[in-house]
Amino acid sequence: MLAFYCDGSEVKKFMSLVIGGSAFDRFQLRSGEIVTRVKFTIDGRASAEDGSEARRAYCLWGDVRQNVYDLIKGKRLPACIRLVFALDDEALPRLHPNARAAFLNMVFENGRITFTTGTAQNSFSLDKSLDEVWESSIKKLFAQLGIAVEIMT
Repeated sequence: MLAFYCDGSEVKKFMSLVIGGSAFDRFQLRSGEIVTRVKFTIDGRASAEDGSEARRAYCLWGDVRQNVYDLIKGKRLPACIRLVFALDDEALPRLHPNARAAFLNMVFENGRITFTTGTAQNSFSLDKSLDEVWESSIKKLFAQLGIAVEIMT
């Protein structure tokens, strides 16, 4: 597990990329929580609006990003935003052969965003290469987006 954070101007930059841009649109949204005057809980499981079978188990962030934006827009910042992103199922085999899930947890609170990574394996293994590959991928993504983060120790 990798834990890192950004604060100050990096928070604004990151939030504009997540909420206003498409950088995370291909990630699944597994769950979320937004605290404004009330607490909104988001279940990322996909449902078919037209009554047919859902193609995916979880919604892609790009499909629900506008809904989240509508919840948080206004003059006051939310007290807290928690989002659990996951690498889309189609990309998992390219990440690692034993990857069942790869998560990026984001918590915005007190003017700071904290991130943690996590993985789940298809079969038990003491091998940590899945964690290493996922952490490296996330570091690379943040570098490509120009987001400076600090590793938490």
